Amino acid sequence: MEICAYVTDWKRFTEAVVKNPSISDSDALFRIIDESEPDWIGREPSLESNTSFLYNSEIGSIFVELVDDELLSEAVAKNVGAFLVSFCPQITELDDFSPPKDAPMPDVFYAVISPASLGNLLNIYAGINHKKLMITLDSYLEEQPNDEVSSAEEFMNYLLTWRNAMHDALEREQGVLIFCG
Repeated sequence: MEICAYVTDWKRFTEAVVKNPSISDSDALFRIIDESEPDWIGREPSLESNTSFLYNSEIGSIFVELVDDELLSEAVAKNVGAFLVSFCPQITELDDFSPPKDAPMPDVFYAVISPASLGNLLNIYAGINHKKLMITLDSYLEEQPNDEVSSAEEFMNYLLTWRNAMHDALEREQGVLIFCG
């Protein structure tokens, strides 16, 4: 299993969804994508290293444990969780977070993120107290080593990679679609 991030021309994507309200599963959507012009949707190459479902789950599990153990301040937990839930399904274990669904795509994509929501997510990322998060992660991973995520720096780089991909998509006025499959 992997996490796939697609970038899309938001206008063309939403038009395809409106024209095809019967889209109810990934096979139907990908048939439409395959029959469309190839330039309006595609995988985000900058995220290829972040597509392992196991790795994403470990990142999510670490965050869930930090929240459950009350190791993060409420403000840090709120910002990190609101950002992370967009591409990390494990975060939905916490009742306070759900992925963005900016188009009517039930169960086809884990998250459907419009350019406007990308802007909001980038603002949330900017509001994260990175220093506090890094200190907490360092301490946590020292006490509870993790085979998948070996350091606080690795966790932070994971967040930064997603932030950069979102920023690039927003600069191109694209949306981001997250598919788990």
